[in-house]
Amino acid sequence: MFESAINSSRRNQNEEVLRMDVHEFLQEYNQGRRDFHAVDLATVNLTGLDLSEIDLTEANLSKADLSGTNLRKAILQSTNLTQAKLLSSDLTQANLNEANLNDAKLSKACLRGAWIRNAYLLGANFTEASLVQADLSYSNLSYANFRYADLYLATLYAVNLRGAIFQDAVMPNGDVFRGEGKR
Repeated sequence: MFESAINSSRRNQNEEVLRMDVHEFLQEYNQGRRDFHAVDLATVNLTGLDLSEIDLTEANLSKADLSGTNLRKAILQSTNLTQAKLLSSDLTQANLNEANLNDAKLSKACLRGAWIRNAYLLGANFTEASLVQADLSYSNLSYANFRYADLYLATLYAVNLRGAIFQDAVMPNGDVFRGEGKR
């Protein structure tokens, strides 16, 4: 698990990253381009756009604002989404395997059927998010906030839940987690 994260990190350090401004990105996307592998879009504002089925593998979207964005079936594998805003975004069936979502804001996001395996989600906020049938296996969910989230039928195999908050969340078996909420 950690070896693949280290190899991914090394790969990212050795590859050239293409910095794009938001206007260039949108122009190319609107012309039909869908492969934006390893592009640097850190801090950009992409709110409310339809970016379904886009490939942003190994891209840098740290501190980007993707609130309300349609990312259905997007490929975000090994993507840096540290401190990104994905409030009310649609990530249904998105591939977020090995992505870095540390301190990301995903309140009210839809991650139904998403693949989030081997991902880093330390301190991520999933308040009121839908993670129904999402696969979070082998991910680090330390200190993540799942208050009022729906995790029905989600896969949480071999995850790190240290300090994670599940107050009033629907758990994979359908039960609502009651109590103080920390695991």
